[in-house]
Amino acid sequence: MNTHWKLFYNTKEEREEALSKYKEKVEYLNSLSEALFESTTEWEKKVETYLNEKNALEDLSAIGMDTRLALSCDSENAELKKFLSRYEEEEAKKSLHESRFSAFLNRIEGLENKLSTPVLKAHRYFILKTKENFSHTLSENEEKLLSLTETFASNMWEKMWEELTSNLEGEYEGKSINLSSLRALAYNKDKDTRKSAYEAELESYKKIEVPASYCLNAIKKQVSKVSKLRGYSSVLHLTCKDSRISPKCLDAMFSTLNKNIDDIRKYFTLKAQMLGYDNALPFYELFAPVSKTPLSFTLEEAKDTVLVAFYAYSKKLGDFAENSFKNSHLDLLPRKGKVGGGFCETIHLFKQSRILINFEGSFNDVLTIAHELGHAYHSYLLKDDTPLNADYPMPIAETASNFCEALVIDYCLKGADKEKGKEVLENELLSATQSLVDIYSRFIFEKNVIEESEKGFLSSKELSNIMVEAQKTTYGSALSSYHEYMWICKPHYYDAKYNYYNFPYAFGYLLSRVLFAKYKEDKAAFLPLYDNIFSLTGTNDIKDVLYIANIDIEKEYFWQKGIDEILLNIKRLRETL
Repeated sequence: MNTHWKLFYNTKEEREEALSKYKEKVEYLNSLSEALFESTTEWEKKVETYLNEKNALEDLSAIGMDTRLALSCDSENAELKKFLSRYEEEEAKKSLHESRFSAFLNRIEGLENKLSTPVLKAHRYFILKTKENFSHTLSENEEKLLSLTETFASNMWEKMWEELTSNLEGEYEGKSINLSSLRALAYNKDKDTRKSAYEAELESYKKIEVPASYCLNAIKKQVSKVSKLRGYSSVLHLTCKDSRISPKCLDAMFSTLNKNIDDIRKYFTLKAQMLGYDNALPFYELFAPVSKTPLSFTLEEAKDTVLVAFYAYSKKLGDFAENSFKNSHLDLLPRKGKVGGGFCETIHLFKQSRILINFEGSFNDVLTIAHELGHAYHSYLLKDDTPLNADYPMPIAETASNFCEALVIDYCLKGADKEKGKEVLENELLSATQSLVDIYSRFIFEKNVIEESEKGFLSSKELSNIMVEAQKTTYGSALSSYHEYMWICKPHYYDAKYNYYNFPYAFGYLLSRVLFAKYKEDKAAFLPLYDNIFSLTGTNDIKDVLYIANIDIEKEYFWQKGIDEILLNIKRLRETL
């Protein structure tokens, strides 16, 4: 199996040609929009012309994504960094024609009742959302200035954080180990190894905590100011709009979680007892295996496990995953210069996704492969839509990925002996509590940082204190120690375009388990329903899509259904002791 992915632009000449085409298209659209939107006469034809050109531009943006992918595995490549900087300067210029289009749509009265041509009907959602966003659009000169600010400010801070963390190494047993490998030791079967690795990890962050604090302060300060400048009541208000969910939905989810959090914490008490602690669990033991012979996998075994689980669900999903492995769509092993964690990015132009994993052999790594392939399959269901109709928000994205994790969990539980079943079940609860309890702490942390940064610069020590207090709020007394540098190691805080990059994981986990329960009830009916739901996510709000499955995400009883599955699994785990 090839463990390195195959990208799309492999020579300097190919990249330069692609960038030239992208630059020309941006310039053309900026010039075209000035003349095109001068008056509203023949507006239907003008909108269709713009949409066709805009879709073409979105396809040409593949060169930017491909370059970012290349840099994620080669973060010190100076040539790629310079090239990406040039691309982002051109990318920033597109805000001019986008703001003009929004203003133009706002001048058309009764627009929602006039979208009658095939192209306009097909892009109805995009058109109406663009018009709706006009109230948050600034003047042309202000939009230009903000685009430059993003290019030369938040983007640069994000890149600085990426370079700091991708090249960070910790001293462990007399050797320097990259951060991804060091964090992977949290799954090691030896307690002393887990504790030492955790201590080495925390010590390593001290090398970069000051520059990382500047990165985080700058990014959060910028997004806070810009969101208010655009007329949003808060950064969270902006994020809810971008996520295509209402604040009512978010309130219902967190309200339900708060009502159940004491019962969910009982998992940590159980795990503490299984590992020989009285009641509270040290943070470094959160990921500890509970079996004397913990599950471990070679890369081939991990691949086979995922494929068998996917094929048990449907041939379509299994074939998709197998094709992804065969055609080198995954970069699988950690190495110096490669960013940590895992992610999936889709290149719509080529109707393919690319997946980054840092595989070390744990069961969690197997679930991560399934998780990222779930994202890729979601995008595959939208591959024949136009680029403007294939963009979907994070909460529903995390639902697709978590659903594929559930498939692997279910497969591994079938026919497992008591010891293996206990470990698989415990891993499922670990995933659940990471998605709910830990994610909730990250949500609280980000909310507090955004609010506190309004008052002034937050030092690395202050950021660590805010992180610990957030963890205490959600974990309570279930933990005996906390991870004060979680704000450094998580990439989600450092992307100015995606704030509150945390609650979608809680959303996705709970919704995925509700969908999985529906799958178990009636597989034949569920398979087309699943594909239908996720193929509509580019052109609808999440609430409207889920009505197809009789799900109302603004009601607490829906979220309770997902949490009930967790509480049932805690009971099952207790019965294995």
